[in-house]
Amino acid sequence: MSRIFLSHSSRDSLRARALKQWLIEQDPSLADDIFLDVDVDTGISTGVKWKDALRDANTRCEAVIVLLSPEWESSGECIAEYRVAEYLHKPIFCARLEPLTSREKTGEWQQVDLFGTGKSITVTVGGDHVRFLEDGVLRLRKGLSDAGIGAEHYDRRFLVLDIVRPERAAVTGDHGLAAAIHATRMELELTDMTRQAVESVCLSDVDNLPRIASFWQRKQHCGIWLLEDPRLSEAERLATKARLGDRFPAVPKLLEASRRREHRRRKSARRRMLIGRTVVAVIVLVAATAVVGFVQASNARDNADARTREAIARRLLDRAPRMIEGDLPGGDLRGLQEMLTAYTLHPESTESGMLAAVVGTPHLRKITSIPALRNRRATFSVDGQRVAGGVGTAIEVWNVDTGELGHSMPVFNISFSPKGDVFASAGMDHAVIVWPVPGKWRDILCAKLSANMSRKQWKEWISSESDYVSACPGLPIAADEP
Repeated sequence: MSRIFLSHSSRDSLRARALKQWLIEQDPSLADDIFLDVDVDTGISTGVKWKDALRDANTRCEAVIVLLSPEWESSGECIAEYRVAEYLHKPIFCARLEPLTSREKTGEWQQVDLFGTGKSITVTVGGDHVRFLEDGVLRLRKGLSDAGIGAEHYDRRFLVLDIVRPERAAVTGDHGLAAAIHATRMELELTDMTRQAVESVCLSDVDNLPRIASFWQRKQHCGIWLLEDPRLSEAERLATKARLGDRFPAVPKLLEASRRREHRRRKSARRRMLIGRTVVAVIVLVAATAVVGFVQASNARDNADARTREAIARRLLDRAPRMIEGDLPGGDLRGLQEMLTAYTLHPESTESGMLAAVVGTPHLRKITSIPALRNRRATFSVDGQRVAGGVGTAIEVWNVDTGELGHSMPVFNISFSPKGDVFASAGMDHAVIVWPVPGKWRDILCAKLSANMSRKQWKEWISSESDYVSACPGLPIAADEP
C-alpha cells in the first residue's frame, strides 16, 4: 500500500515523475510509498479501471500531494481526488507548479511554490530536465517528515491485509476477513505451514517476521529494520519454533545482524557504565583530597593561631610585671590588664606571672572611678569590693566594680568580720547586705579593676591583628577614649 498519493493533471505528468524521483532520492524508503498513476512500478496497470484505481489509492493512502496548475484546477477528476482526501481528513500538501489566478479551491491549506526566482535544482527524467525551486521542495519534504511520512515513522509491527468488504458474510465471504488473511499468507508463501505450527505460534508474529526480513533486504540492509531486545529474543524463539529459516533465508540473516548490533550496543553500554564509574571514582577521590586538604589547612591555621597567642602572652608576661613595679611606663592599670590578658591567651605559661602580680600589688585594692567621691574622704574595705565615704551628713557604701550603691537608700553603719573575709552594711532602706571577698589569683587581680581594657587599648597594647578577648569576663569593656 502506497502511503502518499500524488494528485496531478495529465499535462503535468513529467513534473510529477520528477518530484517523485527527487523525494525518493532524499529518502529511499519512500520508493514503494508514493503512488503515481503513470509510474511503471507503482502506477495503474493495464486492464485496470483507472478511476477505480485512483479512488482506491486515494482512499488507502496516508497523505496527498497536490500539484497545482491551471490544468489541475480545470480537471474534474483532480478536484474529485482532492475532495475525497479532504472528506477523509487526510493531510494535504499543496505545491504550486506555476502561478494561479485563484486559491478558492485549496485556499485553506498552506501552499509551497516549486517555481520562482532563487536557487533551483534540476531533476533529469528520461532525458528531460525539470527545474524546481529548491526552497519549495525542501519545505515540501520537511512537511512530509513532520507529518510522520518516512521509514523512521513506519510501524513495522503489523501487516496490511487486502481490503475486507463485509457484504453479507464478513468472515467467509469472497471479500471477507478469511479471504484477506489467505491472500496475505499466499503472498508470504506461508501456506505450507503445518496445523500444529499454526496453532502453537501467534499468526501475526509469524507473518510479521518474514515481512520485516524482506523489507530489510529490499532497503539495502537498513538498520531501522533490525530488531532489539526483548523483541529480538522473542523473534529468535519464534524463528526456531516455526522453522522460518528453512523457507525464508532472509530471516536468519536479519536475526544475526540484529544480534550483532545488540552485542555492540551492550558493549557500548558497558563501556559507558565503566566510564561513568571511573568519573564518579575520580570525583570522590578529588572530594576526599579536598576534604583532607581542608582539614589539614584548618589544623595548620589553628596551630598558627595557638602559636600566635602564646607569643603574645609571653611578650605581655615579660612586660606587665615591670609596668606594675614601675620599671616601664604604663602604670598599675595597664600592667594588670596586660597580665590578665596574657593569662587568658595562654594560661599554661602565665601561672608564675599571675602569682608575682598578686604578690607585687599587696597595697593595691581597687582601680575604679566613682564620680560621687571626688574631693571627698573615703575608705576601702579589706577585700577591696566596697568603698565607704561621707556624702553630706550621711555615710554611703559603693560597689567599686560598678560605682553604684549597694543599697537603695543611704547606709548608716558598716562592720567587717574579724577575719576580714566578709563585711555587712546596714542602710536606711531597712536592708542588711553581706558582701563576700574573692579567693583566686585571677579573681584577686580582676577585683582590682573596674573594667576590661577598651578595644582601642587592645589594638595599641596587645595586637592589631588578633581578635579582642575579655580578660575578666565579669567586668564591662571600657569605652574607647576619643
